[in-house]
Amino acid sequence: MRQPAFIIYTGPMFASKTSRLISTLDRFTRKNLNVVTFKPTIDTRFSLAQIVTHNGAYIHAECVNTGHEMQTFLENRRRQGLRTDVIGVDEAFMISGVAEVLIDWYRRGTTIVVASIQMSASLEPFAEIVKMMPWATQIEVCSAICSECDQDAYLTTAKYDFVDQKVPLVGGGELYAPLCHQHFSRLRGLRNV
Repeated sequence: MRQPAFIIYTGPMFASKTSRLISTLDRFTRKNLNVVTFKPTIDTRFSLAQIVTHNGAYIHAECVNTGHEMQTFLENRRRQGLRTDVIGVDEAFMISGVAEVLIDWYRRGTTIVVASIQMSASLEPFAEIVKMMPWATQIEVCSAICSECDQDAYLTTAKYDFVDQKVPLVGGGELYAPLCHQHFSRLRGLRNV
């Protein structure tokens, strides 16, 4: 039996997390493994049915709103006699209940690959990502380049008043920017992040 992995690529916006996801899934495909990919239905930035990087690389994805929808899709594949060796998920923080489903499939022996920011622009960790992290066999915290200087950026700032937002707005550079700790602290008036 093949040893499963649970890989998480995380970090701020523009840290090439989706590029790493696509590259990793491509390697599994080249090993003749059956890869199934998912993305949140709400993420329509570049495509309705594809995971797309900021640089234009893409792969097909099933769009789901919840972990339950993902589970239903995967169980239907299983009933049809189709194997699922690897599950890839982009922007997992936007899919409620995704952690439970991915942990379940990992425990069954399926490799999991996730790309997602881990906390909001208000520095709140996303619950779904927090639930997954103890199960991870590999976590890569990806850095972006600070939009104010040339330092590594590990935080995301919103270019809108996120305090009044109940749900994060889906967007790219028009709504968000990566910042280093120094510029994030300066912008938010904080002593320490």
